Amino acid sequence: MNTPLFKIRENNKFGFMNATGEVVIEPQYYKLEDFHNGFSIVTFNNKPVPLDELGRLLMKHLFNFVGKFEENKARARLVSKWGFIDERGSLVIDVQFDQAENFSEGLAAVKVEGLWGFINHEGDYAITPRYFAAGHFKHGLAPVRFTEHGMFGFVDHTGRTIIKASFEKAYPFQDSLAVIEQEGKWGYIDKEGNIEVPPLFDIPANPSYGQFYDGKAVIIKDNVYGYINKNCKLDQAPSFAFAGDYSEGLGLVKLDNKYGYLDQKSDLQISPDYDAATSFSSGLAAVKKRGKWGYINKEGKTIIPFRYDAAHPYQHGLALVEKDDVWSYINMKGDEIWRESINDLDIPSPRPTIENREEIPSLFSDL
Repeated sequence: MNTPLFKIRENNKFGFMNATGEVVIEPQYYKLEDFHNGFSIVTFNNKPVPLDELGRLLMKHLFNFVGKFEENKARARLVSKWGFIDERGSLVIDVQFDQAENFSEGLAAVKVEGLWGFINHEGDYAITPRYFAAGHFKHGLAPVRFTEHGMFGFVDHTGRTIIKASFEKAYPFQDSLAVIEQEGKWGYIDKEGNIEVPPLFDIPANPSYGQFYDGKAVIIKDNVYGYINKNCKLDQAPSFAFAGDYSEGLGLVKLDNKYGYLDQKSDLQISPDYDAATSFSSGLAAVKKRGKWGYINKEGKTIIPFRYDAAHPYQHGLALVEKDDVWSYINMKGDEIWRESINDLDIPSPRPTIENREEIPSLFSDL
């Protein structure tokens, strides 16, 4: 079904509404995650339990950890062993692994007795455990470390070595390029293992570095930010105090302690006039000025006035905003379609903005 649902809060409990503001899952959980591939994870009796879009809990089995659903399965840990459940909550691959990662391209990396291999959706080994680290399959290849203290290379779905072990670290491919690390710097290789961009760039704390958005990736050199394009050419030489991922044709940058936006040609499209900002979504970006948040369009025109204490990117036509610690959702015109009751409120946990970015889980195992 995958109907867009939006997290809401009432009396310190969380539930979900639909895009019209109708509450479809009553606020009853003290902790829950946003929906991903049709499921949320809620905390029920101190256990993580998948919740579907109809509000049904998958409670055939209870676990200590349940991951996000990918390719119709979610990894789950019972005490110290891992297995997989399906979208009905049935345990379809028994808990037997010391560690497990999400399925990608029909295979999941699993660890047994210190070594990593890959299983298929039936739970059978497609590649028997033989590696000391393993990443996800992307575009037909997965990065692996062949020896305990050795280098990384890439294998195909059968375990055949396609790119020999030559790199200190390596990450899943994005189309025809993969990030590799050498001597504390990162660059790109192609699918033949040739160096396309030498390892020259600083490694940031965010493990998603090197990923392309709108054909550009953020680079950092000597703590100064810029962009590189998919043709492996410098699109914008490092010259900013910060640069964010491109979105909808515009890149967020920080210059002279203020935030603005570059266009696809790396020219300033919107002058750096804001104290904080988010990437564009649905044609609008949340920006902060004089202590309040509002929304601007791609011409830099204020569309929704600066009146909120916090404002988050639009998703499916709605944005979560906060004022006086009260949550509400607004539409593209700024009209409020849902508002939290003001009984017994707690201060909401902050969501990621430019000043509070949520770390993205690594695509790698045992790095």
